[in-house]
Amino acid sequence: MARHHEKVANRRGDFQFKTAQGIVRQSPLIKVEALRIRNMIGNHKLAKSIADAGWGTFFRILESKAEEAGGLVMYVNPSGTSQTCLCGEKVPKDLSVRVHKCPACGLVMDRDEVSAKLVQAAEPVKVSRTGTVRSHACGDSGDLTERLVGVTGSLNQEKFPSSK
Repeated sequence: MARHHEKVANRRGDFQFKTAQGIVRQSPLIKVEALRIRNMIGNHKLAKSIADAGWGTFFRILESKAEEAGGLVMYVNPSGTSQTCLCGEKVPKDLSVRVHKCPACGLVMDRDEVSAKLVQAAEPVKVSRTGTVRSHACGDSGDLTERLVGVTGSLNQEKFPSSK
């Protein structure tokens, strides 16, 4: 049984390393949701699936691969990324609903694609778990190097402001 567990762990690790390497090759700048994995594991219906997927380990591998390649992993506030349309309209849906249909603008698209576009457009709240990004006054959207001047050494996940 121990050999079986080791084999499964090795396969998962191999998959994670190869996937992270592929993502880093596509873009040196990677944005992901700053998920609170420990809180999500508290949901007993999802806990086993989340733990089996090894999300936390994957994010650490992704950060490591990005750093080796001179890239960055940026974390964005996950609030509303699966419940908001690209037009800004709130479109609540259960996890079972896989197609996003906006009543305001008529957009019909896979919900994961809409979420990915929202994550891509979002301002980072963290960079590679080594610090937080401070925004410029008046929402100045300078280039990446200008925005990363404010990186600090905080390792704690901060509470996200509500988007109300």
